Amino acid sequence: VGSFLNPVTMWVGGHDGGEALVGIFPHKNVLAQRVLLLALSSTVILMSAHYRPIFRVCAVAALGLALLLVAQAKAATAVILLAAVTPVAVIMSLIWRPAVHIHGLRSAIVMGGLSTVVLGLLVLINVFGINPVADGLAFFGKDSTLTGRTVIWQTGNKVITDNPLLGVGAGNFWHADNTTAVRLADRFWHEDGRFWFHNTYYEVMVHLGAVGLIAAIYSYGRSMLLIIGSWWRDQQGAE
Repeated sequence: VGSFLNPVTMWVGGHDGGEALVGIFPHKNVLAQRVLLLALSSTVILMSAHYRPIFRVCAVAALGLALLLVAQAKAATAVILLAAVTPVAVIMSLIWRPAVHIHGLRSAIVMGGLSTVVLGLLVLINVFGINPVADGLAFFGKDSTLTGRTVIWQTGNKVITDNPLLGVGAGNFWHADNTTAVRLADRFWHEDGRFWFHNTYYEVMVHLGAVGLIAAIYSYGRSMLLIIGSWWRDQQGAE
């Protein structure tokens, strides 16, 4: 609401950048993340039978506001996530919950959903000749460099080649004493080398090297397995 009432914009992006809404936040991506959570929360409230009508009315207003803000923030990632996750929330409410009454139906829904996605991608790519990456970038008005990200990643590749095992040390790349970092940051209208690679892989590899990447993959993978495994056991138990 604060960002809607105070619609501050700033210049963002690389060579094809432009004005994007940031509102009361320091960057459009921060606004997009908050708006994404607002949209998903509103969808869940609308789909749930446990909320009073007044909360559903508020959810409708919040969802409309979220869609408006995410469009003005020009954050392609947030739009893609919203388009992908919102149908999942609707399916969970309308199909997944009733499926508990039929043993094994939930497992069939998961396998059927994954098969449908894979088959759909194969048809789009091989039959209709659609290039998901190129066509997706064109749809969102992005160039082939992902608004300059690939330029940053090329620099990251060089740093990784020079320091593959342990990296340059946590926080030792993006600072004002590093000429390369300052040059990149200035290119994207940031000062004193305060910038980032826009990619977790490069952030970890540049700063912590292969050792850090292995630790990050293990931590993330184990966390996801624990979370998904616990959720899946709860679903199976409900059957």
